[in-house]
Amino acid sequence: MKLTFPGGHQIEVIAQHYFGLVVAESVQFEQLISLPDGDQSEISQTPVQKRIRELREYLRSKHDLD
Repeated sequence: MKLTFPGGHQIEVIAQHYFGLVVAESVQFEQLISLPDGDQSEISQTPVQKRIRELREYLRSKHDLD
């Protein structure tokens, strides 16, 4: 499967793995928006979840993805 980002950059991904990542991200988002005022501090995150958040923020700032 080919993903196309804003600006036209494309990458090839394995659809099955990408689907798994999208599902996991969706569940995490659902948990966040179900909290009063979106208070993320109430969710205890695993080390992997914390690293995902850190890496996401780093990549967003590095590649101006906001």
